[in-house]
Amino acid sequence: MSLNYKADIVFRNVSFIHSGRANSIAVKDSKIYLVGTDAQTRDVTGSDTKTVDCQDMVMIPGFHDAHLHILRLSANLTKLYCGPERACTITRIKELLELEARKIPQGGWVKAWGYDHELLLEKRHPNRGDLDRAVPNHPVRLDHVSGHATVMNTMAMRKLGFSEYSVDPPKGVIDREEESGFPSGLFLDMGEYIGKSMIPYRDQSELQEGIILANQLLISRGITAVQDAGIGNDLERWNLFKRLKTLGLLDPQVTMMVGYDYCEEFRHTPIATNPLRTGLYVGPAKIMLSLTTGSLVPGQKSLTDAIVSLQSNGWQVAIHAVEQEAIECAAKAICSASKIKSGARHRIEHCSEGDPTVISLVDKSGAIVVTNPGFVWHFGDKYRKTLGSNIVSNIYPTGSLENRGIPWAIGSDSPMIMPDPILDIYTCVTRFSKSGNPVGKEQTISGSQGLKAYTYGAAYSCFQERELGSLERGKFADLVLLSRDPTGLGYYLPADINVKMTVIRGKVVYEN
Repeated sequence: MSLNYKADIVFRNVSFIHSGRANSIAVKDSKIYLVGTDAQTRDVTGSDTKTVDCQDMVMIPGFHDAHLHILRLSANLTKLYCGPERACTITRIKELLELEARKIPQGGWVKAWGYDHELLLEKRHPNRGDLDRAVPNHPVRLDHVSGHATVMNTMAMRKLGFSEYSVDPPKGVIDREEESGFPSGLFLDMGEYIGKSMIPYRDQSELQEGIILANQLLISRGITAVQDAGIGNDLERWNLFKRLKTLGLLDPQVTMMVGYDYCEEFRHTPIATNPLRTGLYVGPAKIMLSLTTGSLVPGQKSLTDAIVSLQSNGWQVAIHAVEQEAIECAAKAICSASKIKSGARHRIEHCSEGDPTVISLVDKSGAIVVTNPGFVWHFGDKYRKTLGSNIVSNIYPTGSLENRGIPWAIGSDSPMIMPDPILDIYTCVTRFSKSGNPVGKEQTISGSQGLKAYTYGAAYSCFQERELGSLERGKFADLVLLSRDPTGLGYYLPADINVKMTVIRGKVVYEN
């Protein structure tokens, strides 16, 4: 790239991490044009060049959330929140639902989320009877904080066609009342199925409102790229993302994983979009490896066969694997598939229970791990109470991944938790829960390692390291200006660092 024309925007008086003398960055045509000294960038500064004085604050590559659920996040931002901060009993949840129903015309949907049955006084999920008594004249949908459980009242179930004759799907469970056999209102791992059934009731203005809120949240946290991990991502979802990008409602680059059941339709349908121009990419094929039914679905052979088939058609594969048994199964399947084709960069998503034996298998497989250390902060106290000490020592095993040299990245899994890279990196460094208790101190890493996982590591996880993840000439100008150096987290608190500016492809999309 010849430096024979002028930059669109120049950021001066910048503090870079480990940058030597460089203190300025120039951007041209959405990409980084020059990283150098103020004197060097003056040579590419013209009369039309915008200049920004960064006042010696720290500039880093944009944060890249490698695993979240944008549409669920956007939906939840418009729903009633029933998390433990607001409701620690089913009685209180019912009160909140009743109050919410008063604002909605009779027959309209009451939508809520965020409850955690393990943190409720009753130590159980609500059921349709609870919801019927609170809200008899509206359909009610209440989602668990994890996204893996949904509770509905009788009216909602009838609207969506659930009855005593409904059959459990292969990877989900319809909980049933013991005497009648009628659905109790609790549905496990059926969120995508229920969401698609609710499409006729989807309010487009509500969807757009939620996307605007989600977009603002992401860019205010310095997130410039995301990977959507919805197992229900199909061509319809792809077209929705394309429309949202075209309308300018989603600033961050979006890489959409494709649900395993929909890979064939993508293979046979031309995708008319230029990702380098639109910022919308097709990502890995997503497979759910679940223990919800009591046994692994799919089984070992079926999973291996699926990966081999997908990779023969050019797919990278991302496998949802939380428990130790699931991670072992995923690692063995990837290992077998990798003997046929190397360099596919297949992924294990979450890898929550990573004891040394499991991590050794993951290392042997050559898989990339996308894990969620932010859960340690949010749910660490629950882990300490409910899980064995060996599991807690190896929960979200960032230290083990680093020590083994396994490529890895960080995802928030939002809306399980809200996306917050600075808090996540702090948790990697300290391994503190939000009450200050240590959770798996053996897994601590440095702030530099956490930052790399949230930038370059995430880009590498989806073959985008040539375009994103570091401040290098020719890469997209996805930048974040911070009030302090994030690699010092642990010496100071997340609240001590502010996102001052977010830049996506050379455009300032957020300023504080």
